[in-house]
Amino acid sequence: MLALLMVPAALAAQGRIIPICPVPMGDGPRPELMVRCPTPDVVRTSSDVRAGLDGRVIRYEITEQFLNRGGRLGEADYVFPLPAGAAFRDLKLSINGQLVAGETMDARQARGVYEEIVRRLRDPALVEWMGSGMLRARIFPIQPGETKTVVVSYEAMVSREGDALRIDYTVGRYGGRTAGQQTTADDGGRTTFELRYSDDEPLGVPYSPTNSLDTRDSSGTRIVRVLDGARDVTLLLPLRQATHAAISVLTSAARDDDGFAMITISPPADHSAPSPRDVTFMLDVSGSMSGQKIEQARAAGKALLATLRPQDRFRMIDFSSDVRDFRDDFVYATPGNVRHATRYLDGLQAGGGTNIAAALDEALRGQSHDDGRLPLVLFITDGMPTVGVRDPNAIAAEAGRERGGARVFTFGLGADVNASLLEQLALEGRGTAQFVRPDENVERAVGIVAERLVDPVATDL
Repeated sequence: MLALLMVPAALAAQGRIIPICPVPMGDGPRPELMVRCPTPDVVRTSSDVRAGLDGRVIRYEITEQFLNRGGRLGEADYVFPLPAGAAFRDLKLSINGQLVAGETMDARQARGVYEEIVRRLRDPALVEWMGSGMLRARIFPIQPGETKTVVVSYEAMVSREGDALRIDYTVGRYGGRTAGQQTTADDGGRTTFELRYSDDEPLGVPYSPTNSLDTRDSSGTRIVRVLDGARDVTLLLPLRQATHAAISVLTSAARDDDGFAMITISPPADHSAPSPRDVTFMLDVSGSMSGQKIEQARAAGKALLATLRPQDRFRMIDFSSDVRDFRDDFVYATPGNVRHATRYLDGLQAGGGTNIAAALDEALRGQSHDDGRLPLVLFITDGMPTVGVRDPNAIAAEAGRERGGARVFTFGLGADVNASLLEQLALEGRGTAQFVRPDENVERAVGIVAERLVDPVATDL
């Protein structure tokens, strides 16, 4: 079997301890009821990440230590989020050096567990993992003052972002706080991050928009260390582009299985003349987009309008509970039309629900490859559908059926975005998903998306 795999960015993440503590059922020798603790005695004291890159495959080994700082026997579940869309291989879990059989769940199975944890612990930090899979294991008992070491190792694919490989390590906030507790720099203990790869890899100087780096070479190996604490790290490894296209094949087969192959195609540095485009901008202006997010959406729209060329045409759709158009149909990107669209963006206000299905239906209606034009859709949102069709799988499947020849690119704003839905839409739409954290520079992320829309490296996939 031969397959061409296109996967979103592979994310590494810290695991979480979900403690279980006994609650007395009253006086006398009665059994105890095991319930989730609102304030855990079992806490993470350190997390050390070692990653090795070989081509487009990254091997993670995440070592975490957990301490029972309470005065009674502790018992806990270890929960490790498995990012949506990532391709995992050779997943292993050990506790104090002993391999254990963790329970692996897909995103659908894991959602109920995440919702239960959020509800019982009142911990909004786990909301960001809705749509992710899960590896879960029970850590049997931890004595008062005892430390247990948990090691998770796995392989995943690294995505390409523009002319670089992108690696994300998402720490988030440590779980287990009750409502009203403050996040501090010490939540989750000390975290370190180190990446190693061969000097022979065709990569330039590593860069991080989130952290300071220490990069050094040792015996043919490049070592990249994060200096200021690995908290939501993003690493970009520039690719040295060749003048000709390149192709690589990675195969894997277990024993007598047919196995699979991943084909990676790298475009040449020079591209042919770009095709005229029909670009549809979809902007979420629901109530959850108020404040900073609506400003980010306006900035994204303006930056993308600036990439349009005279031969391009565009539509602009904004939606909340209802769907509205800047114009009834595509218009050419004349200076006057771009000026009017910019004023239209400035006038958008956030309010109402989120009718994603209706907005996609309006955007994808009539999309085609007519007259040699390249149809592209950019979808900017921050959250979950609340009006109309709400099932993410149904929304993504319908978009796949309706898109015609259009390529769909999704752009998520904020920490509470439904990453799974946006990745499904991008997969069905043969595009990519891009995410911007609340404290991230939106202009950089918009620039990456704009580059993909201006000069696609492949069409008719």
